[in-house]
Amino acid sequence: MNIKPIFNYFIGLSFLFILSPTISSLSNGILLRTTPTMSISEANAFIQKEREKNDIDEDITLRIVEDNALEREGLGGYCLIGPEGDYIIGVQKNRLSKYILSHELCHIQKDFDEAAVSGGYNSTEDLNIMKHGECNNTFKYQFFQEPRATFYGFLGIFK
Repeated sequence: MNIKPIFNYFIGLSFLFILSPTISSLSNGILLRTTPTMSISEANAFIQKEREKNDIDEDITLRIVEDNALEREGLGGYCLIGPEGDYIIGVQKNRLSKYILSHELCHIQKDFDEAAVSGGYNSTEDLNIMKHGECNNTFKYQFFQEPRATFYGFLGIFK
């Protein structure tokens, strides 16, 4: 039995795994800048449709960040648990798209059952929580959750 193909397969998977945060970050940046934007009413309708389709019982509040605060922090968007137990998706107005909404909805659906971060009452408080929290700096987040959400967001473009 020739083990060279198995060895090469293992090396390829290891290489892909090591690069997954970089690949995710690059594709995230490209998709954020190239996907068509939508209006706030279209975004709210999209969120409602996805909530019903994915059996998310809690309300989801869309917070529009008017200035470029998210971009300055290196964020495309964010999602948190709100003070009332609902979910919050924060997005810059000029980046509001099916991609970013699908990406954040994936985090809500797949990642919030383990360790969720509570948000504030406005986007300034939310950003402060995101900056000082440890939620985005874990191995699991960088290698599994963020690449999965990027892929899910990419698929969301075609919904």
